[in-house]
Amino acid sequence: MNSANDAGLNTSVDKREYEEPRLVDLQDDILESICRSFSKTSRKTKEKKEDVGEPKKIPSPPKQFTETDGVTKTSVEYNDLPPCISDLPDKLKKFAKDYTKDPKDTGTLFELYVCEVLKYCGYKNATWTGMSGDRGCDIELKYVDTRNETRKTVKVVIQCKYRTKGVINKDAINEARDAKMTKKYDLAWCIISTRFKEDALEKARRDRVTAIDGEQFYKKYLSVARNKGFKY
Repeated sequence: MNSANDAGLNTSVDKREYEEPRLVDLQDDILESICRSFSKTSRKTKEKKEDVGEPKKIPSPPKQFTETDGVTKTSVEYNDLPPCISDLPDKLKKFAKDYTKDPKDTGTLFELYVCEVLKYCGYKNATWTGMSGDRGCDIELKYVDTRNETRKTVKVVIQCKYRTKGVINKDAINEARDAKMTKKYDLAWCIISTRFKEDALEKARRDRVTAIDGEQFYKKYLSVARNKGFKY
């Protein structure tokens, strides 16, 4: 049998052609690839940062409360008289012409107005006591407590505050409480034309003062008085 060499075939293998790649060469290729990839990513990140620019400033919320002279002005929601008594300034002017010779200031007018409203509501002995140095006692009244078997006569002191804007703080409640304690009344009410600040309502609960805002005044007393003939 003839050998492969005899057949003229070259069976020699070029070892360089089939030599396996060395581990060192593979590591170099991988490192080079990682470096190229990292370089591209760094350039893209830098370009994005340059495009973003300065961060936008978030505006701070508007200041909600500003206290001045015992009245706290707040948002539009609390900035006017309640809709049910939005005509109160005009009513006070008409009331002043018919009930008083001297128009006086609006605070005094409101006290007289509330006193007359209470009379129409059945508190016939309601009396205006407001004057300089009244120490929180603008109106006083008495009524018989029919819920009690002894039918005790209850004496009430009332502090009034008139505003067309803003809410009333706890100073008004303090005045009503002090008048009750100083002059030994059984109950203290505080009637206002707008709304109470939250701290005033909390103070009223602690000191047992009945806080009546403009809307409650209309529902409990003014609407009743008008149904009974009060035209203001």
